[in-house]
Amino acid sequence: CQIYNNHATVDVFTSALPPKMLRILRAFWEVVLSVTIIFITWRLYEGLLRYLGNGETTLFLQMPVWWSYAASFTAAIVACIIAVYCAVMRVTEAATGRIFLPEH
Repeated sequence: CQIYNNHATVDVFTSALPPKMLRILRAFWEVVLSVTIIFITWRLYEGLLRYLGNGETTLFLQMPVWWSYAASFTAAIVACIIAVYCAVMRVTEAATGRIFLPEH
């Protein structure tokens, strides 16, 4: 979804903008999304360390809580890599006017 730019959008106000402005706007939001995903990943890492250190388990199954944080953190790392890649490509598109990532 991220690479193909298939997120849900409402382009009522942006449909009349010129292509260069649309590329700049798209690059801006890709950078914002990347920063948000990196922040979430950082907080998942902090939670993983906290639960890894205290040994807390789930109530009924007595499974270590850190397992779920480790799984989420692993997926978040992949999301970070993709988000940063897309942000760099969108900023490059805005700067050069060339298209590097697929459109829809």
